[in-house]
Amino acid sequence: MTINISRYCIFILSSFLLTACATVSMVPAKIMVESNFAPSQTRLVEVCDAYNRRAVSAGWVAPAQGLFDFARVLMDGAPQEAASPDDYVSTLDFANNDAETLYIRVASDIDRARDGLQIVIGEAEILSETDDVPPGQLRSSIISFESALITGQKSRRSFIQSLEMIDAMEAGGDAAIAEVSLSSLEVVLDEARETADMLERVYVTRSQEQIEQS
Repeated sequence: MTINISRYCIFILSSFLLTACATVSMVPAKIMVESNFAPSQTRLVEVCDAYNRRAVSAGWVAPAQGLFDFARVLMDGAPQEAASPDDYVSTLDFANNDAETLYIRVASDIDRARDGLQIVIGEAEILSETDDVPPGQLRSSIISFESALITGQKSRRSFIQSLEMIDAMEAGGDAAIAEVSLSSLEVVLDEARETADMLERVYVTRSQEQIEQS
């Protein structure tokens, strides 16, 4: 998700965020509806964009449809068409691989998704400890982090449906390797949700401090 969007789009997004479900954290409207984004972007934005692109190129998720798709996922979760598990299944080549090979392949993809999200979380922690980040940049970074979290959640859904299809083959193979990887991804997703909440608190605190100092 880019940060070069108009004030009107930010207003719409903030309205959606306020009515969103609790799958990800949200920033209060009073602070969200401000001036345009700062002209430069943080390292966290770049890392989140890279994570989202990697997930799309690997087939874990379908390409996002822009601002309204992002808001719709916040409100409704990850719908069937957004997660596109069938697209991921098509990359596995069921016809030419046995169950063992498929389990190993999915486990490898799950590990890649987990490791990438851990990098995103690490950048978010660094940003939270950086005192001189302007509120506008911090705000755009939070939105980017939320998009990466959503990507992780969509990827998990694709992986789960693929594993269910492999199980249905009843052709043997050790599912444990993929199940361990999936559990590890879920732990990191929980950590990412906690990090999103932490970023929101940092943003609110710094914005209030700026108001008090002005």
